[in-house]
Amino acid sequence: MTPEPKTPVQVARDLTEIVNLSVQLLDQAVNDANAAIDGTSLPGGRAMIALAPVGDTASQERRLELAEAAWLARAQADGRTRDTADTIVVTGTEGRPDLVADEDDTQAPALQLLRYWSEQYRWANAAVWDHIPTINTEAKFLHHLIDTGWLPRRDAERWAHLGRDINRARRHLESILHAGKHPERSRVVCNNPDCPKPHELIKTYGTDTTGTADRWLCTACRTRYDDDDYRRAYADQLRHDHAARYVLLPDAIATLKAQGRSEHTIRKWLAPPLRHTADQCAGCKRKWHAAEHDTCPACAGNLRPLKRGNPDAVLDAYCDTRTHKTYVWWPALWNLHLKSQNRRRAS
Repeated sequence: MTPEPKTPVQVARDLTEIVNLSVQLLDQAVNDANAAIDGTSLPGGRAMIALAPVGDTASQERRLELAEAAWLARAQADGRTRDTADTIVVTGTEGRPDLVADEDDTQAPALQLLRYWSEQYRWANAAVWDHIPTINTEAKFLHHLIDTGWLPRRDAERWAHLGRDINRARRHLESILHAGKHPERSRVVCNNPDCPKPHELIKTYGTDTTGTADRWLCTACRTRYDDDDYRRAYADQLRHDHAARYVLLPDAIATLKAQGRSEHTIRKWLAPPLRHTADQCAGCKRKWHAAEHDTCPACAGNLRPLKRGNPDAVLDAYCDTRTHKTYVWWPALWNLHLKSQNRRRAS
């Protein structure tokens, strides 16, 4: 079924938005993995998948052709083929490779959707060169073809399918970055005393690019919360006795920052426990694996243990393997906040 064709202006607008969204992917990947851009941390999540390169169409087609040819050669060797006028008929299809059976186009990365179209048009326009394709390069190339009028005039038959894939790539990036106009449900319950049936707040995104028009909405009493009201409601909710739960790490940090805590202090509380990571020679300063040698194998010097981490770290946390999001046990973190306040007041 052919999708409804989009106008060139609509497709160009989708491509522009894709370029703007791709700039935020690295920050989102770092945030999802609670990492840092320091050369050692490893970002993660769906944003990291969107940043990764994808295979080109020609290589995939060649891979399928080689797999089919190898299967046909085995069928001929087993005597399961017979020649007709122009084709070879195979008796039985056992072991026939199906390399596209597990592919899901609805979850295809944005770069994969863009490259499917951009590579074909690069060959048609003699615009193939040795470069590393990214979301930015391929989206801008397709945008250039629309601006110059080459599309959809030269490929009108497939224009509707191209517009659908471009829009799908945009919506895929929006779902990763929580952008666009899609509501996002939170775990914060409305704290309006006049609310007849408090519900979890949902976030509605405004049309501006600054985020000032974004609001949190209770669907029961229609009360709207700005960011400050939302943080206060979340802090009130986490102060209650029933707040013995795991919370998202970014939410926990934002709540404590709203209470006046510095992010440096919060990160220190969240540091991993103290552990023995390596041994270093007191003489030649060479490092060795932890507890592997009694003395330095190079100079027979004394080894001293090297330890990293926070000796006071007692927080319980885990990473959701499906969403790659980190959750921390809120009561332990809140108790650290209260005890630190008491120590400061006592001093």
